[in-house]
Amino acid sequence: MNLDTLKNELPAQLDAAGFAVFHGEIGALDAMGSVDWDEKQYPDYQMFLKVARKAGAILIYFAHREFEADEIEDELGRLTDTEIPREARRQFERRLRAFSGHEGQTCVIVLAFDHGSRFYTFDLIASWYREFMDLSDEIDDNSPDDEEPESMGPYFSNN
Repeated sequence: MNLDTLKNELPAQLDAAGFAVFHGEIGALDAMGSVDWDEKQYPDYQMFLKVARKAGAILIYFAHREFEADEIEDELGRLTDTEIPREARRQFERRLRAFSGHEGQTCVIVLAFDHGSRFYTFDLIASWYREFMDLSDEIDDNSPDDEEPESMGPYFSNN
């Protein structure tokens, strides 16, 4: 699924479906009580919107984020502090640099609605960005134990 196309089409789709669209920021709902949709078993965001409608939601929270080159540079910087052998580190560097072709592309879209004092969320994450996050986790796994690894999760931001 092309998240750039979806990012551009979703506001009009939501409006046509009768929802008010609240344009928010990625991570803004993190501190609130939220319940995550099971995207693995039910990957269709339209199902999520049907549930929102049946639950009486009239407002949909909509947020998205583009991939930035700084994320690659941050991971490369963290890589220097790992216990990964030199040749393996070069492979990690090549794999990280391969993501530079995704700079500026939408990597995450979040939809959410409020019901009963909870936010119900649906996260759309580009498959290539999941690979990037997996690579970041591998770097975390090889970080010295005395440091607290940074978890970038799907909402990583330099802002």
